[in-house]
Order: sequence, then C-alpha cells, then structure tokens
Amino acid sequence: MAAGTGFAQTQPATDQAPQTQPQTPAPSGQKTDDGNARKTDKGKKPEAPKTTAVSGVTITAEAPPVRTDIDRRSYDLSKDVTTQNGGSIADALRNIPSVAVDIDGAVTLRGQSGVAVMVDGKPSPLLSGPGSLLQIPADQFERVEVMTNPSAAFSPEGSAGIINLISKKHHPSGSTGSIRVSAADAERERASASGSVKTEKLTFSSSIYQSRNGWPRTGSGVTDAYDPATGQLLTSNASHSATAFQSSNFGGGATVMWAPDPKTQITFGLNATHGDGDFRVRSGFVLTDSTGAVQEDLMQTTSVRSNSLYDGANLTYRRDFTGDDHNLTIGLWYDRFDHVSDQRFTETLITPASPETFERTDQDGGLKALDFSGDYSRPMPGGAKLKAGWDVTTNDNDTLSSGFLNATSPTAPDDPSQTDRYYFRRTVSAAYLTYQQPIGKLTILGGLRVEGENLDINDATTSTEVRDNDVHLYPTLHLQYALDDRQTLSASYSERIERPQAAELDPFLRVLGTFYEYQGNPHLQPEQTKSYEAGWQYQAAGTSYLATLYYKSSTGGVTNVSTDLGNGVLLSTEENLTRSENAGLELVAAGNLPHGFSYNVSGNVYWNKIDGSVLGQTETRSDTTLSGRASINWQADPKDFLQVNVTANGRTLTPQGYTDTEPTVNFGYRRKLTDRLAFVGTVQDLFDTSGRKSVYDSPLLRGRGTTEQNDRAVFFGLTIALGAVPKSRAQPDFDYGSGGGDSH
Repeated sequence: MAAGTGFAQTQPATDQAPQTQPQTPAPSGQKTDDGNARKTDKGKKPEAPKTTAVSGVTITAEAPPVRTDIDRRSYDLSKDVTTQNGGSIADALRNIPSVAVDIDGAVTLRGQSGVAVMVDGKPSPLLSGPGSLLQIPADQFERVEVMTNPSAAFSPEGSAGIINLISKKHHPSGSTGSIRVSAADAERERASASGSVKTEKLTFSSSIYQSRNGWPRTGSGVTDAYDPATGQLLTSNASHSATAFQSSNFGGGATVMWAPDPKTQITFGLNATHGDGDFRVRSGFVLTDSTGAVQEDLMQTTSVRSNSLYDGANLTYRRDFTGDDHNLTIGLWYDRFDHVSDQRFTETLITPASPETFERTDQDGGLKALDFSGDYSRPMPGGAKLKAGWDVTTNDNDTLSSGFLNATSPTAPDDPSQTDRYYFRRTVSAAYLTYQQPIGKLTILGGLRVEGENLDINDATTSTEVRDNDVHLYPTLHLQYALDDRQTLSASYSERIERPQAAELDPFLRVLGTFYEYQGNPHLQPEQTKSYEAGWQYQAAGTSYLATLYYKSSTGGVTNVSTDLGNGVLLSTEENLTRSENAGLELVAAGNLPHGFSYNVSGNVYWNKIDGSVLGQTETRSDTTLSGRASINWQADPKDFLQVNVTANGRTLTPQGYTDTEPTVNFGYRRKLTDRLAFVGTVQDLFDTSGRKSVYDSPLLRGRGTTEQNDRAVFFGLTIALGAVPKSRAQPDFDYGSGGGDSH
C-alpha cells in the first residue's frame, strides 16, 4: 500500500531543530530520547558544509540515499508520493527496509513483532492502539529512523527495536503553509493543512487533518480439533465472513517555541484527535463431528461502533552551554486517551433450529500518562561525548465492561456476571549513561541503563490482584570502524525487554460470539532479549550499500495461543514462550541510474525458531523465509516524477503455525503545475492482492484461514503551498509542506 520512499541526506535526531509536533509518552511507560532531538538552529542561517564527519563516516556534499549513524538508520519521506497524497503512517512505513505493516496495521521489524513506534523519541498513545497506524496521516513527518539495536539513551522497550518518526521541524522566516486534499471514492478521502509563523524569537506552527477510510473484507477457513489422548478428529468448524469497515478521524496540533536568547529554548505543544469507527461483519459457521454430520449451522451478525478521543500537552526547556553539543533538556508530557466501544451480536441457529439470541459488550476505557525526563549532553576531551539522563513515566488504565450473553432481546438488561472493572497502573523509573569515544578510525559507544518497574493490577469481577516490582540493568555497546572514506564496519550488542500491555494482562473472560472467547493472563512475565549485529556499509556519490548479519535470543516471549474448549469454541489467551531465536542477513541497495532513474531495493532472509514446550508441544518450530521490497523512481523532467513499488513480506512463524501474505504493487505520479501547486495521483494495491493466510498446525489444532481485503484504490490529490516558497524548495523535490527537511 505504500508508494516508495526516496532517500536523501538528513541529520540524525541529535542535530534536529525545534520540534513542531508534541511528543507523547506511551501507555507502556517507555521513554526514548537521547536528549538532543530538540536542538535549535539558534536563529542562524546554516551553512552547507563540504564534508561532515559522523561516527567515523565521512559524508560528502552529495548526499547518500540512506543516512546512518552509529546506532540508527534514517530514511527520508520527502519523495514518498503516497505520503504527499495524504497516505497513512502505515503507507509510509511499508516501503522502509526492515519494516512490514500488515492489513490490520500491526508492524514488525525483520519479521519480528515487539516494535516500539515513537514520535520524536517519545511513544504516543495515538500509535499504540489496534490499527492506529492506518488512520494517522504521514505527511507531518519528514523521515523515519529505524533502530534495531538502540543505545542505552533509548528505552529498552520493544524486543525487535524502535521505529522513530521525526516530525517536520524547520520553518522559514515569515508565514508559510500548505494544503493537501485527495480522494479515491465516497469512502476514502484525505485532507490536511499546516502552517507556521516564524519571527526572530518566536515560532508558532500548527496542523490539522481529516480522513475517512473504508474497505470491504472477506474471509473463510476451517479449524479442526483433535482429541489430546487419542489424536482422533473431534470437530471441524468451517466459517466464512463478509466485513464492511468505515472510520473517520479528525485532529490537529499546535506548538509554540520561544527563544528568549540564543542559548535558551522553551517549547509548549498541544494536540488532539477524535476518531469514529463502524465495523460490521456477517459470518456463517458450520460445525461437524468426526463423521461429517452437522452439529451446528449458525449465522452471526456483528456490529461494533467505537469512539475515541485523545489529547496531550507537553512543555520542554532546553539550555545550550559553551561548546558544541553541550546542553540540558528537561521535559514534561501529559496524555489522556479515552475509548468507548459498543459491540453487538445477533445469532441465528439454523441447525438445530432455535430462536434468535443476542449478545452485547460495552467497554469504556481511559488512559492517563505522565512523563518527566531530563537529558544532559557534554563534549569531552579527545572528541568524546558524554550523555546522561533520567525518566519517570506513570500510566493509569481504567476499563469498565458491561453487557449480556444469550439474551432473547437486544435490549436486555446488563448481566452482573458480565460487568467488570479493570485497573492497571505501571510506573517505570529509569536512568542512563552513554560515552562515545573515537580512537583513530574506530568509534566506541558504550552505555548502561537501569530501569525499575512498579506494576499494580486489580480486577474486581475475578478478584485478581497483582503487584510486582522489578529492577534490571540494560547494557549496550556499538562499534564502528572506517575502512576508508566510503566503507565502514560495525558491530553492536544490546539487551531489551518487551513488557506485556494492559489488555494482555486483563483476566476477565470476554465472549466474542458463539465460537470465540478471549482472556488475558495477569501472570505474564516480560520477554527478555539479547541482540547481536554486525554490518558493512558503503556510501558515496548518492549510492548506498548495506549488509547486516543479526541474531536475537529471547526468553519468555508473549504470544497469542488458541485452545479448543469443545463444540468448536476457541479460547484465545496469552502465554510466555520458553525460548525463541531469530537470525538473518539483510541487504539494502539504493542509488541513482542514468536518465533520471533512481532505485532502492532491500531483502531480508531470516531464520526463526520457537520452543513451544510450554504449550505442550514436543518439537520446536522453525522456518526460513525471505522478504523484500523495491522502488523505482523516475524524474522524467523537472515537473514529472513517477514511482513503482513492490513489497513482499515473508512468512511469519507462530507457536501453532504461521501467517503469510501476497506481494503488493503500488504506483505514484506527481506533476508540478506551478511553484505552489502540484497534482498527485496514486494507485494503491494495483493488482488487488492485499490479504493474509493463517495456518494452524499443532497436535491439537489444525486448520487454515484466508482473509482478502479490497485495498485497490486510485487517489487523486492536490498540494497547495501558501506563503513564502523557500528557494531550496522551489526545485521539484516533492516536499511542499511546512518545513520538510533539514535546513542545511
């Protein structure tokens, strides 16, 4: 679904101008900012350096297509045509090497879940909910940082690594702005506007967006359950479904940055988003016994309406001291996220014939998060750099559930047994120290982070109370060696954690129709991961080649497991795996070709092994798979730009089987009409191949299911620039937003 991402030279997060998007903490209590993501340009017009030395890598004035630092890779979004046409964050991420986003908006890194998605170094509640990446527009971001082995300056949360979205920050003096509108049909439309006013000491920036999305989805499958004692077939459940989904989102934000003097910066930000969803499914189930005789023939209609409201505020203070990169940043973030859903089931039992029955589940949930952090950076003798910081994050989650089961009327009163109050509170306190030292051609970055967690769970209906305290050390080490001005070798090690989320710990049993139930596990433990990487990099004259070998070893991984309860009913819950391993080779190549063509191609071949003995399986499960993506860009002339993108995600191994997807192809075209007006057209999922195949292959449960989603759409849009058009943006670089890149 993504149009391709063009790659261009950008500064790392440690050299960014003041942020224009509010930063927000995640409900999981993560904090990941190295303290320098908010560096100001101090009102000075930057000079374009002829060369820049970063961590042992010399970068010439001709920008390489992938920007790398000792602990991250950075990918520019300014030439992603889908992003410019109002595409979502998921659309933008789908063409980033190492990253995959499925049709439900779940993101993986190198085929592994457990990814921390952040905005300017801070996880956001907006991006933590199911499908949220599909709803939020990507045109407010200028680039994406991928960190598969972050340093200790970043939170260890996220066993697979971190995806850090960097918002647009630089604003030219005076008043500027942009408007983007696009639509595919009556159910898919996007619009956004942004602007800024900048004076010598004060900068005000704001953005607003609205989107409406809808798509049909069909599914079918068969699930067979076997007797654990004899291994004989017990039941077979064949299903089919047709789904219609519609969502709308409206939101925006505003930021004020005040620089009372060249060394001081105070930033205050507000943002809010309102979302509505309407999800309708018509399903059929036929349950047969071991002889093939029909036991139940059921038709089910599901209707889910949801409403969410997010608002957040942040205040940061930054002070620069004498010397390059010598500063202190202190920040306070507050976030609130409220979500209400109404889920109704109507069931008609054809065999044996029975009257209609009705079920209803209402949920009213609220999250409040508070984060207080500080980061200090200081240059040391011999080109070394010291960084230190702290972070305290508290998350409160309060959910009230009510409803009824198997009622004869859709307006039946609430059943007390289906009323539940679930309270979750997690506080994570952290401190870190990193030290970077160049020694000739070698650069060493070592770090240590200590985190203490306090967890409090209380569920009224199940009388469950859990209180837990934990303190853990997280060491990191990064090495980079410059073979010459173009080639570097690297190696890194980190220890990471994946803490269970609030919903995964909720012990209340939720009935989701006749054949499906879900129950969290309040006794889940965090997943612990040790990660190793070694790489080679070549960058010169707009060309970049990267090769990375990696290995991860995890214990206690949290995974979803299905259990047959009899009569075709499946209970879905969460369990800790005893051990899993992941290893692979990732290759990335990007550069320019004659006649205005450019390319970026990446591939990842990886092996995964899961030990499912905790689930009663006698054998470990392993698989080797290949994923890749390719983008061809053509600057046909100064006004016309075209893209073709292909994305193929490899098979994902699960404890009880695997999931698989088909490759997708996307096309984008941009026509510069004037310096202020551009036409953009994109074809999403050109061959209509979006979907997913799921396979169960365990001793007690076997089956397969397919989901097909009609994602194919043709979007037409216009981008209008308002106010002054910076000279650097007058060229056809396809970024007409407010700021869109580093000023150098």
